[in-house]
Amino acid sequence: MTESDMQLLRHFSSGARDDSFRVELIHETDYSVIIRMPHFRHAHLKLRIIGASELLLNNLSRLYYLQGFSLFYFDLRADVEGNLSSAAW
Repeated sequence: MTESDMQLLRHFSSGARDDSFRVELIHETDYSVIIRMPHFRHAHLKLRIIGASELLLNNLSRLYYLQGFSLFYFDLRADVEGNLSSAAW
C-alpha cells in the first residue's frame, strides 16, 4: 500500500463528512482502515474507480483469490512500505 492509498481510503471511508464521497465498503477508526469486500469484483471495481493504486488492488486480489480473505485491516500507525507486494511477506 502506498501513502496515497491510505489517504484515499481515509477520504472515502464511511466516516467521510460529505456523503457524496462515502464508500460503504471502507470503514475508518481512530487507528485503522478496514475494507470489507464480500462481493469482491464489485468492490475491486469501485476501488479502481476511486483511484486505488495497482499495488493495492493486486495485493487485495492475491489475498482474496489465494487465501479467501474478504476483510482487510490496515493499521494507520504502521509504516508504509510502498513497493512491498503481499507475496513478499
